[in-house]
Amino acid sequence: MLKSDYIRQCRLPEGKKGSLLLKLMDLWHRPFSSWVLSAIHIPETACVLDIGCGSGLYLRKLLAEGCMRADGIDPSGLCVRRSLRTTGRYRERCRVLKAAADSIPFSSDSYDAVIAADTVIYWNDIRSSFSEVYRVLRRGGAFYIASELSDEKDAPSWIRTDMNIIIRTPEELSSALHEAGFRNVSVVRAKGPWLLIKAEKQEC
Repeated sequence: MLKSDYIRQCRLPEGKKGSLLLKLMDLWHRPFSSWVLSAIHIPETACVLDIGCGSGLYLRKLLAEGCMRADGIDPSGLCVRRSLRTTGRYRERCRVLKAAADSIPFSSDSYDAVIAADTVIYWNDIRSSFSEVYRVLRRGGAFYIASELSDEKDAPSWIRTDMNIIIRTPEELSSALHEAGFRNVSVVRAKGPWLLIKAEKQEC
């Protein structure tokens, strides 16, 4: 698979190549996803939204651990179908819809937590997207941004030069989160280039 095609498939998986890539990504990202889930604390009474849910890996794990509800959105129809299969046994507690971060198809104040794992690098307009996340979060809710790339110097040159991928620093992300209204923005865990940021919607 050509590098340009690989990046396009990572951004919006489709067809046989996209299906294969989803399987491979689950294997490649398994250490990272375990690292993320071990660092976030989601109560069993919580309702969670996963933005860019991919194959449904995070949704399945959250639901298996007893999360009251875990919904997902993804701009790829292939990812939506795969996530629905992955979470099939929990269908009464899970919805997965085709949508992007800057236009979330759920009501305001719907979620106690929102997760965006390895997807923010594909968001062109993070300010609109962060405002949407803020809207759907309940007061006191938390937004978790997880990334395997937090600095351009850690990325391969062919990723650094691709205009469809934007690697933002923790400072840039923090500034945009504050602009959207979030407070208590902090890096809750870091491991080399791996990064987990938490931002809260104030209770009042």
